[in-house]
Amino acid sequence: MKKFFQQLRMFILRMFIKSRHREVTEEIVVLEKTESLSNKPIVENSETTLKQEKDNQLDYPEIRVQTSLSLSEKSYAVGVSMQGRSHIRQGIPCQDYHKFEILHDGWYLAIVSDGAGSAKEPARGSKANCELASKLIKQLIDEKEWIKNEYFPSEKEWYIETRNIFEIIQALIERKTRQNNDGLEARDFNATLLLALITPKGILTAHLGDGRMGYLSQDDTWKSLMTPHKGEEANSTIFIPNEWNRQYKIPAFRMSDVFIPETFALQENPKVIVLMSDGCENFTWQCMSYDKDRNFYFDANVPFSGFLNPLLDEMNNISDAEDRIKRLVEILNIGTIGGRREQDDRTFLLLTFNNHTTI
Repeated sequence: MKKFFQQLRMFILRMFIKSRHREVTEEIVVLEKTESLSNKPIVENSETTLKQEKDNQLDYPEIRVQTSLSLSEKSYAVGVSMQGRSHIRQGIPCQDYHKFEILHDGWYLAIVSDGAGSAKEPARGSKANCELASKLIKQLIDEKEWIKNEYFPSEKEWYIETRNIFEIIQALIERKTRQNNDGLEARDFNATLLLALITPKGILTAHLGDGRMGYLSQDDTWKSLMTPHKGEEANSTIFIPNEWNRQYKIPAFRMSDVFIPETFALQENPKVIVLMSDGCENFTWQCMSYDKDRNFYFDANVPFSGFLNPLLDEMNNISDAEDRIKRLVEILNIGTIGGRREQDDRTFLLLTFNNHTTI
């Protein structure tokens, strides 16, 4: 009986995709091949000169996507998706991706995706996640007339809508891989997905997988906007093409004690919002903490103000968009000990809203 209802649900979902979202695959080249990488693998060599050349290359990663633009006189968006040191050594392109869009006055959409290192085509998967999520969120807003009606959904409504969107992305990727018939499976495009929809009445967030997302409140307190989905094994998580919505695979659709996907509908205007892939978390977030009474390590999941506040001050003092992105890359890559040690690709997206409307 369970199997029957699972099959029925997937049939209804396929019909829903076919009838309402046909234009998604027509307007977006889903899972298109990734851009080529200009730099070649770094060859290990014991000679000092070649070692210096290698170390120098590690400080200048490939930038896959960058964002730097003004939102108003004192507000801006700045972000980067860049190659990790391990990928520079191997000549592998950056597998992270992000997207930022101004939808309307006071309405902004920020999306981050981290391709799974274990997948065959993670860079294509992360880009597909961002492009499809953007298209479907904007379609939802238009169909429901949220902007026109200045509407802010309830927590339950937002969860239902975003869960549907995540399932549609999953189904589209599955269908596209079958159509391509090139030997690849949906799991070969495994990638996480984080998104934040900022409105004049508050913040709407959703995520599936790991990474971090948080905001600076009006009382200047940094707060988290998500709990990363992490498995029992180190560095394990879930991805959009995974069977996260098949209850026989993941009971109760929960991981790390939160729902899959996890969503928030927060009626609060932020001063700042930050989204990032897990390649940035070790030096921007308070992750592992020790509970002395219980003799237990746990994920505190608190934005690290010791990094974020100085970063924000520096970004605020740079007026030129190009200079701001260059400085952000420098800080993330070599500005901290943790940044210098980090081997993974990094995506970091920072949004400031100094002139945001008060609820």
